[in-house]
Amino acid sequence: MWKLYLSFFLLFIITSCSSNDIKSVEQIELIYWENENSKTRNEYVDDQEAIEIFVDTVNNAEELGKQKIITTKPLLSFSLGLGKEENKNYHLWVTESGEGYIQRLLPDANGTFKIDDKSVEKLKSFFEEKEDVSLISSAIEFEKID
Repeated sequence: MWKLYLSFFLLFIITSCSSNDIKSVEQIELIYWENENSKTRNEYVDDQEAIEIFVDTVNNAEELGKQKIITTKPLLSFSLGLGKEENKNYHLWVTESGEGYIQRLLPDANGTFKIDDKSVEKLKSFFEEKEDVSLISSAIEFEKID
């Protein structure tokens, strides 16, 4: 019986350490990539609702296989500012058709994640409010592994 309790305790510790706490994120830096409609630019977000959208996106995304590398240019890169110069860095892809992916960047271990449908819809709404942001119009392409 104690093994069962130990297993649940370890599972709780592991899962609680793997997600970001909304309260610990002070600010998000969005770095929009250059595309046919706009140039590269930065935006700093400290609105709690917007921060929650990005934190939930990261926390609810499902990791894909180790060899999944996206070759399509991202919509933007973003950084969750956790204070004391600690950041979690990601690339973000959101398409007009409702696909969404993030790629975790250094200093954390790299990984590619599929964004859940609810988070994609929230992100699309967030970007629709911005007149100079265009979602990705084509399908997301992955590196072909031979």
